[in-house]
Amino acid sequence: MAKAINYQKKNYYDGKWSKDYEKLLLPLKGMLASKDWPIVAWNNALTYGPIFSENIVNKFSQIKCKTYLIIGTRDTTGPGRAWLKDGVTRKLGQYKKLAKNAQNFIKGSTLIELEGLGHMPHYEDYDVFIKAFTQSLSN
Repeated sequence: MAKAINYQKKNYYDGKWSKDYEKLLLPLKGMLASKDWPIVAWNNALTYGPIFSENIVNKFSQIKCKTYLIIGTRDTTGPGRAWLKDGVTRKLGQYKKLAKNAQNFIKGSTLIELEGLGHMPHYEDYDVFIKAFTQSLSN
């Protein structure tokens, strides 16, 4: 779990860690220890496959329903960062920039930026998150 803690601490929580965050690792611990791990791993592969193999951004313009993007501006999560080849200088996990690009592709979408929060804004500051979430539901 040390790897998961270090990753989350760096990318989710701005270098900070709270004992409260450890509760969020319980599902991961359970999945890793489960006899069903092969099924979990397969489902993870199906979930992450499109992230790594498809140009998802090109599909954003096909979204026709009302869309709200709620992001923590401090989010730096970068799936696949550990697999970047030497010499690749592209930065992953720039969600403040990525969210604005996504908003431009999704016609009529609304971007709600939660300043100073990371990948888990609903956990870091529930009150700030729920206000934004409720706002999106009431529009």
